[in-house]
Amino acid sequence: AAEKEIIAIPKIKIIGLNYSQAIKDLKTWHEVNTEGIQLNEHHNQTIVEYAINDMQEGRIVLIFVNTVEHTLFLDDLFKQYNTEFKVKMVHSSIGTVLQKEIKGWNKRLENLEPLKQIDHEKFLEEREIINRQLIPLHLQAKRLNVNSKKQELYKQWLADKKIQGVIATSTWREGINIPSIETIILGGGGKESQKILQEIGRGLRRAEGKKFVKIVDFFNPSHRFLIEHFGMRFMQYLDKRWEFLYD
Repeated sequence: AAEKEIIAIPKIKIIGLNYSQAIKDLKTWHEVNTEGIQLNEHHNQTIVEYAINDMQEGRIVLIFVNTVEHTLFLDDLFKQYNTEFKVKMVHSSIGTVLQKEIKGWNKRLENLEPLKQIDHEKFLEEREIINRQLIPLHLQAKRLNVNSKKQELYKQWLADKKIQGVIATSTWREGINIPSIETIILGGGGKESQKILQEIGRGLRRAEGKKFVKIVDFFNPSHRFLIEHFGMRFMQYLDKRWEFLYD
């Protein structure tokens, strides 16, 4: 298909990350995924810096992650860099972590009700403490709910190059065709071949002046889970006989 100039040729860029003893000592995949990928400062700074570098070259960037929490972390980092480029988040929910937090505080509020009859003043104090926790959580949930309804708008903005990048969860892995995308950053790791191929597939449509789509992946040598998962992704690239990019 590439010969027919219908599909852009994927070219793979591998970025090595620093070794971390703290990540090596983690036991479960949940811990490794959280501390080694989603909330890992080095991993996410590398993503943002590489994305900004490509945007400076005029490339439109799509960053794939697995959770809403990861999109928020990256969104905050982009804001810290105070870049001129516009980057939006694409997701379909407020995220499981925020849902659990709100549910937990609401449960504490319910459990507080019997105290009203026993010590009304103490009840009011405790309720005020809980509400101070709930208010910002509800505001965050409202912001995310509003943002989740803007997927089509951001898709059009990306196609028109009104924005330079999007941080997306799985909601954009299928059914999205945006020819303007020139760089796809696989920011969430993972080993599932279908997931990886779906993410890469979002940038395969040709556009004027677009010869290839750059696929950016990361190798973190800090934990056997991360090494094994990268190995499975790497085998996909070899099986497809995709070209690798070198500095």
